[in-house]
Parts: sequence; structure tokens; C-alpha cells
Amino acid sequence: MRVFMTGGSGLIGRELARKLFEKGHSPVILSRHSDQMRRQPAMRPYQFIQGDPTIAGRWQHEVDGCDVVVNLAGHNLFAERWNAEVKHKIRDSRVHSTQHLVDAIGQAKKRPQALVQGSAIGYYGAHGDEELTESSPSGSDFLAVVCREWEE
Repeated sequence: MRVFMTGGSGLIGRELARKLFEKGHSPVILSRHSDQMRRQPAMRPYQFIQGDPTIAGRWQHEVDGCDVVVNLAGHNLFAERWNAEVKHKIRDSRVHSTQHLVDAIGQAKKRPQALVQGSAIGYYGAHGDEELTESSPSGSDFLAVVCREWEE
């Protein structure tokens, strides 16, 4: 199975790529730093595509022919203090990358069978010990709004 991945160089992405490869699958990793990633011994077995998922580009053509798309892109929530610029990065890295992937899937001649991505518990906002379900409404704080836009 050919698996197109964003966020493949992150903590979860590296482990997922390794597990996929061990099971005989072919990870195709989109990276803004593909040359640097290719030089890392642990990353050599994978195909890298140069590109930024937050920006539409030629990389979108690489989705064509892949069996699955896994979207793990997103600016690290804990990398720096949140100011207006960082919040913009957090939101755009999730919302724009997802939109560009959906567009790429829609334009593919041989479309992937699935798009897999995580969202976040932040969707619900702060509720303390209150029990929440899939039908609970989203919150109204920054992360809840990001998650809602991301899922839409």
C-alpha cells in the first residue's frame, strides 16, 4: 500500500512510517525539508516529496495513485508561547493543509481510498470532569475554534 503522509517527520509520523515500512507498505512523506530528511539514516527507506502542505503546489499531484492519505501536519502546540503569529501558524498549519489535501484527492485520477487524520480533544473546550460524547457541542476557545474549522 502506498501511503501519502504529511507530518511524517514528527514524533507520531516517524513511528507510523517505520511501522508501515516494516509491514511492507511504501510511505511517501511530504516535507518542507525533504533533502535534509533523506540524509537521516532512519528516514532513508522512505520516498520524500518536497513541499509545504499549507501551500498548494506541485506536491499535490503525488497524492494521485496513493492508496491512503494520512495527515499529521500541524505546528507544534508546545514549541513556543502563543501570540497572534503563533496562533496563526497553529490554525493555518491544520486548516490549510487539510484543505489542500482534500483538493489533491479531488483532482486525482486514481484517488486514495481514505483520508486519515486526527483532531483534538480541544474541540470541546474546557469542561473539567464533565462527560463528553461525539454529540457534545464544540467549545468556543481558540483550540476549539481551530478544531471546528479543521474538521469542517
